[in-house]
Amino acid sequence: MTGERADLPATLEKHRHFLRFTAHGLDDEQGGRRTTVSELCLGGLIKHVAKGEEHWANRAAQFQHLIAETAQHAGHADILRESLDGARSMG
Repeated sequence: MTGERADLPATLEKHRHFLRFTAHGLDDEQGGRRTTVSELCLGGLIKHVAKGEEHWANRAAQFQHLIAETAQHAGHADILRESLDGARSMG
């Protein structure tokens, strides 16, 4: 793949990395802990992204949507992780 078609998987992988890195080292209790007034937790966020990938994968226009969603959730994960133990993965 070249051009934009090659950029899309690379961009998605970058945001997957941020999401995985943010949750790295947490135990199950920490992954399920809700640290904000919302229902968000890191474990649930990761499951949500995985389910979204199953739905959107291999469709070019929707692939961009998947990247945007994963990037947004990686940012949410960073906030949740910082609330858990002060660690930050995205700066």
